[in-house]
Amino acid sequence: MVIQLNLADAFAAWERGDAATARQIVRTLLRKQPKLAGAHYLTGLLCLGDGEAGKAVQALRLALTHGPDSPALRLALGRAYAMGGAQAQAEENFRTALTLVPGLPAALWSLSDLYFRSGRGADALPLLRDLTAARPEDALAWERIGILQRQSGKLTEALDSFDTVIKLDPEQPRAWANRAAVLLDLGRTAEALADLAAARARHPDDAGLTRNHALALTRAGQAGAALPLYASLLAETPDAGLSRDYAEALIKAGRAADAQTMLEALAATALDDAATWFLLGEAARAAGQIDTARDAYRRTLALEAEDRLGAGPALALLGDTGPAALPAPYVKALFDEYAARFDTELTETLQYRGPDLLRALLDQHAPRPGLRLLDVGCGTGLSAIPFANIASEIIGIDLSPAMLAQAAARGLYREVIEGEAVATLAARPPASADLILAADVLVYLGDLAPFHAAAARVLGPGGRILASVEAHPDSDANFSLHDGFRYRHGADALKRLLHAHSYRILALTPVTTRLNKGEPVPGLAYLAEVAPEKPL
Repeated sequence: MVIQLNLADAFAAWERGDAATARQIVRTLLRKQPKLAGAHYLTGLLCLGDGEAGKAVQALRLALTHGPDSPALRLALGRAYAMGGAQAQAEENFRTALTLVPGLPAALWSLSDLYFRSGRGADALPLLRDLTAARPEDALAWERIGILQRQSGKLTEALDSFDTVIKLDPEQPRAWANRAAVLLDLGRTAEALADLAAARARHPDDAGLTRNHALALTRAGQAGAALPLYASLLAETPDAGLSRDYAEALIKAGRAADAQTMLEALAATALDDAATWFLLGEAARAAGQIDTARDAYRRTLALEAEDRLGAGPALALLGDTGPAALPAPYVKALFDEYAARFDTELTETLQYRGPDLLRALLDQHAPRPGLRLLDVGCGTGLSAIPFANIASEIIGIDLSPAMLAQAAARGLYREVIEGEAVATLAARPPASADLILAADVLVYLGDLAPFHAAAARVLGPGGRILASVEAHPDSDANFSLHDGFRYRHGADALKRLLHAHSYRILALTPVTTRLNKGEPVPGLAYLAEVAPEKPL
């Protein structure tokens, strides 16, 4: 009785925040009764509070050894393992808690949180849905659902989820910021900015909300209005990332020289920060300081050889020898960031219609049904939609896992493969496809010879390639990079390349697949067939 009373006192001390008294009591108890499970359990909780993951695991495992299993013990043990980075063990314990009490809200949250933080959104989402079914008032669970829906491109559903968060907790600044981000993705800029302005009126001192407002203004083409917001934030809390955002807004507001001055000072204190040096290159290029821009881009490449930022192509625009294709890490990073708003921006802002034009071109040349189709650079799967009714299977290839997740969710693909186009084609079996579709992807490749060589092998005689490119004003030009970081290709040069790789051109025609800043982008669409092998 005395022991239990003392243990109750220890828990009471812990619950009122008196960890020192709780720790003193459990140590005394464990000296008297080393197998007292409750004391080991409380020791584990105290260690969790101190951030001592290893000690927490040790104590909680002793509690499990010497006492009965329970959801509370499993949840604490799962948190301890998660704190120590042992994801598999954390998952096992959270799942055990759910087995002991199916639908336990604390276990649903803990397991979903583990998945969410480790990038397993598809696993987290059903748990969060179960949680909101049990606790519809859980604003944080609804917020997580909205974040995951936005990441997977389900923007309308995400907006509904964030609306629910706001109804539950209208004074939460983050809820308004999340809703505004989705509205921006949907192209509803005025509503997004109104939301952010209203939220800032309620919470004028919320730095995160102010920064989101500044970012949204910059993205919406109102960089000048964002500048005073950035200036006020930097006056309160100097920060390198915030300084870069401010500099980017300065460039977009036509004050590239001011941005260059700021970034030169920042680079002097961030000698190894590739992002700062790259942005310095952008500012100097916009300000007409070409030598400074070259130096900054070269420094970027020295720091970050994979070139996720695109310094190599930027140097090419300044006259240096450019890459034969945009760096794969750059393209991957670009489209991972772009994925959530890709469909909306492409179809509404850019009025993209490449897949429909390519399908119409194919229909003029007697496509047979049941095609084995390889969709290279499939993105979110928009390109597959017009071809679904003539394909027996569609396999998608793309560099961006975020884009591939959306493509897979359409249900049109037998398989999606993450990889660079030429390398992935090179790994495919010979004569394993009837049609290769490359809609608006070859604009990221300059030299198209490796791509067409790899494609011809995968297609085999009689196989076809259906593709679009941006048209070079010089028909004889092989390729050149323009300041939108896309390649243009000349029509006559493309014909020569196709013939050199044993293709028979069935059609090559001028098209406009998209707009850029409201203006049509000249392009070419072509259908070519791998010629039969000549007899020896």
